[in-house]
Amino acid sequence: MLTTKARGVVLELEFGVACVARGGVVGFVYGDMAPYDVILDNGRRLLRVQTKKSTLRENGRWLMNARPRIDGRAIPYGEGALDCIATVAGEHWYFFFDVTLLPTSVTIYPGDPTCPHDKLRDAWELLGLPKVTTALV
Repeated sequence: MLTTKARGVVLELEFGVACVARGGVVGFVYGDMAPYDVILDNGRRLLRVQTKKSTLRENGRWLMNARPRIDGRAIPYGEGALDCIATVAGEHWYFFFDVTLLPTSVTIYPGDPTCPHDKLRDAWELLGLPKVTTALV
């Protein structure tokens, strides 16, 4: 069983691979020195992306903690701290850009048209990348 930290690192790597497969260039921040995990170069600009794990709950709904924790307390991201939060719910990536406006936790229900975040599902174009991947081998 992976630790929480290890699961986070795996998610960062999965996001990086998904970006590279779409033509992006990625750099990783090590040592928890910044409020973001990945720097994405989409060919037009650099984006600071924080990856967040999501947890499957009942009825196919996923929960993502959208704020960092300091001494057990959820603290909002400061203005300009990062550009995007990326998470996976099921087999779909979701991208949140108004990170200072997000609540402490976000519930995602993939495939349900009533999900307010459905327009963010697999919306790679919001990151300046194509939806379609290129072969890595």
